[in-house]
Amino acid sequence: MQIISYAKSKGVVYGRKYNKVFKLDIPCSLLQGNLSVVSFMSGRRKQRKKGVSRCMANSLADILPKKKMKILTVCTGNICRSPMAEGILRAIFQADPFMTVASAGTHAVAGNPATEFAILASREKGIDITGHSARPLDSLLISSSDMILCMEPSHAEWVLSIDSSIYEKVYNLADFSDSDKRLKSISDPYGCSLREYRECFDGINTCIHNFLFPGKK
Repeated sequence: MQIISYAKSKGVVYGRKYNKVFKLDIPCSLLQGNLSVVSFMSGRRKQRKKGVSRCMANSLADILPKKKMKILTVCTGNICRSPMAEGILRAIFQADPFMTVASAGTHAVAGNPATEFAILASREKGIDITGHSARPLDSLLISSSDMILCMEPSHAEWVLSIDSSIYEKVYNLADFSDSDKRLKSISDPYGCSLREYRECFDGINTCIHNFLFPGKK
């Protein structure tokens, strides 16, 4: 979480996490840093105006109590793409007790393991998904998740067909692919060779890092 701005006149503090802007219930007196004029509202950047100051902070750990968050990754069968994405996210957040990661499939058969090549492609990158067990996507998984990363636009549509009220936390992961290789979806490697699984893993990994750490390579 980054503090991105606060309004002195109103005592309002804004924070940003994963490109979303939140109004925070903390006093402005806790903030320090270089100031410039900028305004944010409803997650969209507005024109600069007076009375609103900007303050960057490395961490809110000493200011805000941490809240547990859950990321859900979604594909079709929950045996290739979303388990690999789940494994990558687990590796990133392995030291964070406040972050939970899960995966599901729009047409998953409960209990199916990850495919052999998904396991191998992940293992080559130091990630173990051998214990994965597929689960079907349902309303409880959706409502309990803070962010939902879908491998295709059709998966996002499926999620929203179950609960349209959570549209603000649903993302098409391919939207975060590199600008020079912009993707519409993460291709399904099911039935393909290990090479395609490796390419799929690398593509997912790139998108996840662009999503979580925008601007960093």
